[in-house]
Amino acid sequence: MHSNIKVGRILILLYLIFSIIAIMPLFFFDKTAFISSILNLLIFKINFYSIIIVTIAVCLILIYDFFEKYSLFLKEKLLLFENIFGPNPLVIETLIISLLSGFFEELLFRGYLYFFSLFIFKFFISDTLLIEFFSILIISIIFGLFHVVQGVKAFLFSILISIVFFISINLSNTLYYAIFSHAFFNFIEIKFIYTYKIEKFIKKSSNFT
Repeated sequence: MHSNIKVGRILILLYLIFSIIAIMPLFFFDKTAFISSILNLLIFKINFYSIIIVTIAVCLILIYDFFEKYSLFLKEKLLLFENIFGPNPLVIETLIISLLSGFFEELLFRGYLYFFSLFIFKFFISDTLLIEFFSILIISIIFGLFHVVQGVKAFLFSILISIVFFISINLSNTLYYAIFSHAFFNFIEIKFIYTYKIEKFIKKSSNFT
């Protein structure tokens, strides 16, 4: 078995475990106001404004990533990616990883942490709008920090997309647009964009040898 397949299955298992841990309180805890708020976000609702906003934001970042200029840092990112997923990751494993990461990260950042921060800020701030603003800002920065290993641009884009997802959630009162957009973004990045960049990098390297 290739090492990249082993790593991919380990990542799938980890995301599955984290996802189960994340949703366990929804089944075993009483439906307090906190849990009820999160449960409400797991109800699908149609909202065309959310679809338009997340689609435009995700597509713009994907286009930028596709045309990102070659640099030494990009080379390091590609080598790191290849060590984790291999030069050509499998479709099914990429799909599962993307769906699990999209679901877990959105439930964690735009669900649990969001409502938890709203609860905490109520002890220090009386203005509802300020509570909302600081919650979204701080969680988006934390979300960005989780991606800072990919570089400063990834950090900034993660903050931006987090804010867009929050706007989508406030418009639609559901997590699903953020989850599917997040999963779609991860899938396209892993399966197509980085794979294309790795092939381009290999060709470029062979021209100098």
